[in-house]
Amino acid sequence: MTQDRALASVLEPLYESILQPARLEAFGQELARLTASNITAILIHDVANGSGDAALIHGTDPMEMARRLAGHDLKYDP
Repeated sequence: MTQDRALASVLEPLYESILQPARLEAFGQELARLTASNITAILIHDVANGSGDAALIHGTDPMEMARRLAGHDLKYDP
């Protein structure tokens, strides 16, 4: 796969997710495949309040990820 095609394979579902939010799952899967990652996540990070949430997770249990994030003050520990 060429570098341009690899980038397109990740960006296409990301851009498509603007109108079709379910395409974010395909984005996470493709990103994991291309980067040889076990876990990918879309994070919501509220810098002002130091809070965050894993909005979409690929490769692990969402409840476990939420439990792990709960102990971090993301304002000072991004």
